[in-house]
Amino acid sequence: GLTGRQIMIKIDREGGRLERTEDCPRSIYTLALKCWAHNPEERPKFREIIHLLSELRPKEMMASRGFGEPGWLRLEANDPITIIEGGPESSTWRGQNKRTLKVGIFPSSVATVAEEGPPPVGTPRISHPIRSSFLHLSHGD
Repeated sequence: GLTGRQIMIKIDREGGRLERTEDCPRSIYTLALKCWAHNPEERPKFREIIHLLSELRPKEMMASRGFGEPGWLRLEANDPITIIEGGPESSTWRGQNKRTLKVGIFPSSVATVAEEGPPPVGTPRISHPIRSSFLHLSHGD
């Protein structure tokens, strides 16, 4: 490994960048590279980053059936899956089983669009205020 100083020299003086890990979607890594531009004027603004992240968010799907071939991502029916790499043209995708947190490849044929229904009854729709957060407004807690 490198020391903190060596990393800073590599990044700042030599223009080095962290490599993309196979568990990072290419689109997210491309955005990270833009954020790491040496010239600050070439970096995206926060508003643009927020917009891009909403567009680049990995697709959430669900296993339509169980799948457990050796060397592949193990899935049970209805397991939620985050798609890391894959599209309609590919027969194998890379993703994370959100139940087991394992990452691997699996046949795209076992994935189906996850249904987004209403939240379960009793699920809060907003977060609770932070204690003492209204003191500056004379509300008190």
